[in-house]
Amino acid sequence: MAAHGANWEQGLPTETKGDLAAIVGDAHPEVQPEPGEVAIFVGRGPGGVLTAPIDRVLTEKVSNDTLQLLAAYGATVRAPADGHVSVVQHGDEGTKVTIDHGNGWQSSLQGLGDLTVAVGDTVRRGEPLGTLAQEDGPGQGLLRFGVSLNSLAVDPRPYLVRT
Repeated sequence: MAAHGANWEQGLPTETKGDLAAIVGDAHPEVQPEPGEVAIFVGRGPGGVLTAPIDRVLTEKVSNDTLQLLAAYGATVRAPADGHVSVVQHGDEGTKVTIDHGNGWQSSLQGLGDLTVAVGDTVRRGEPLGTLAQEDGPGQGLLRFGVSLNSLAVDPRPYLVRT
């Protein structure tokens, strides 16, 4: 997509745009679920469909399709999109939470300390999942944020809404 520019889809015929949207989702989805339902993540970048999982990031870098975000220890880690918590895994690099967003999309957030969610919970975009664990020096923590489609890792940056 980067090789063709951010607006590469504009030049496609209407029929092709419709076929593409049916396969990978609307480039600018407006997700408004019914009360009690979870919106299904079907969008794609570069317009952004995922909320940044943590505020006031000090630095970020990409390593093996995982976005590493350095922020203040104790910062609130939030759900990037609606979904269901499918995995909570405790490890040496903090707790990892995996959210199933539907349509083959999942996000994983590793480096959490205190959790506010459990396996099976339904989460909404921006809802707190827990806090950032201390790891990378005094007062700092590292959140590893990954996105996958059909179990294949993808670079999460094009999908993030940047404010």
